[in-house]
Parts: sequence; C-alpha cells; structure tokens
Amino acid sequence: MEIKPSIDSNGISRPNGKWSRSEARAVTTVKVVEPRPDPERERLEKEAQLEQIKLAIENYTRPSQPDIRVEIHQGTGQIMAKVVSSEDGRVIREIPPKEILDLQARIQRKVGGLLNKMI
Repeated sequence: MEIKPSIDSNGISRPNGKWSRSEARAVTTVKVVEPRPDPERERLEKEAQLEQIKLAIENYTRPSQPDIRVEIHQGTGQIMAKVVSSEDGRVIREIPPKEILDLQARIQRKVGGLLNKMI
C-alpha cells in the first residue's frame, strides 16, 4: 500500500489524510498566543495621527482664516482651535475652552487612579 501525503486545511502534511490519536491531542491543545499591544507604541501612533490632522486643519484654514490657531491639548489629546487677535496676539476665543479640557483631563486622571486602586 502506497502512502500519499495530503495537506490539510492548516497546511500540515498527513499520510493518507488521517490523524493519529497523539496528533489529534497535540492539535487540540495548541494555544494561539496573540502578541499584546504595546501601549507606548499606540500612544505614539495616536499622537502622530493627531499631529497630521492638526496640520491638515491649519493648512485648510490658514488662507481664509489666518487668525485661527489649531493646537492639541496635552492633557486630553483633543484638538482645540483658538481665535487670536491679529493686532496684539490676544486669544479671543478657544473652542472647546481650555478650562473644560483641563477639567476633563483631571477627571480622567482621578478615575484612572481610582480604577487602578480597585483592580
């Protein structure tokens, strides 16, 4: 009797396409381990994306609205716009207001610290 290897759906060669008991046990106990996401890498990627969005908004608004400045809030990572006086450089309006974003950042830090203590 000639044994012809066959390839199963996983790309594994089996003689005559049959599994032995030990192979079946070995295959059923294989555990696929997914790599854990790197939080630092994710943070850097998000910062780079936000910076690209910020530059795109600035390039779009600068020709028609030179008094609008776009920034990324450090505490929350949200994009905010400032309307600046062309005469003296004074901030006329912030959207959303910096105070609200500062409050949001403080709440996120406190909630994050609380959750870390609970876990």
